[in-house]
Amino acid sequence: MTSILVSKNVGRMARIRVQIPATLMAEIEAIKLEAEGHGLTIDVAAICAEALARAVKQARAELARLAHAAPASNGAAAHKGGQADGENVA
Repeated sequence: MTSILVSKNVGRMARIRVQIPATLMAEIEAIKLEAEGHGLTIDVAAICAEALARAVKQARAELARLAHAAPASNGAAAHKGGQADGENVA
């Protein structure tokens, strides 16, 4: 028998609102109608959630690369031509 009690985190969803090109929305609507003719549907929410999850993962990776590169770039900016800012060249 399946339990009727589940973790509070299971199935928790948040709503977001995005704007997409009108032509893309028209294509989605056309696919929905065609899919309904076959007794199917397109799960736009699941598709968006998966795409956003991939984008978040990529953004975290890019930020991690920036965090690793930041100390090197800051150090390079402080030493122009091998001299620290404020040093006099004789």
